[in-house]
Amino acid sequence: MNMMMRMMNNLVAPNKPSKQMAMDIAKIITDAGTWTPRSKQVSIGPSEIGHECLRRLAYKLIDIPKANEGSSGNWAAQVGTAIHSHLAEIFEKVEGFQVEQKVTIRGGLSGTIDLYDEVRGIVMDWKTTGASGLKERRSSGATTQQQIQVQLYGYGLAQMGAVVNKVALIYLPTSGGIDDMHIELYDYDRLCNYCPYFQPFSKDESVACAGDTA
Repeated sequence: MNMMMRMMNNLVAPNKPSKQMAMDIAKIITDAGTWTPRSKQVSIGPSEIGHECLRRLAYKLIDIPKANEGSSGNWAAQVGTAIHSHLAEIFEKVEGFQVEQKVTIRGGLSGTIDLYDEVRGIVMDWKTTGASGLKERRSSGATTQQQIQVQLYGYGLAQMGAVVNKVALIYLPTSGGIDDMHIELYDYDRLCNYCPYFQPFSKDESVACAGDTA
């Protein structure tokens, strides 16, 4: 008993959490994310082209510095990048899948498909999100911006001669288990339904585009 008391008395009290240490570590991590090729990209990519705010897109095109991104602003993106890399390593060893396939939708607009199922003809895009994000996607489905993104990937791959039957947005949890994954699966189309100038069976292109119904 006395020995136990002496041991307890000799214990050194832990230091209080260091706020400065946390700030130093956060800065190193954030700076690393700030200077990645993806974060410095100025051109608009498929993941942004469907964004509803045209001013935001314009700011990016003319490379205006972000005024509303805190010190942890790119952490979610870094986590997502790490998960994407891990999944690419897994699926590149599985027959019947293509990973990180680069596609060109048109001049000046290109992107990289996360995963393509060659057997079923499905273009897939990983989306990492927290518990609240998963709940929202289960309730409301994919955003229009996300649907446009994955359909553009499908279009780009189809132009290369691949068979594209469907496109999928796969929401992966950043907490919890892989069983919490949620998938939104859509038939592939050439995006006519998303275009404000589309009118099925239009006979006058000066008024509206008939798209695939021409």
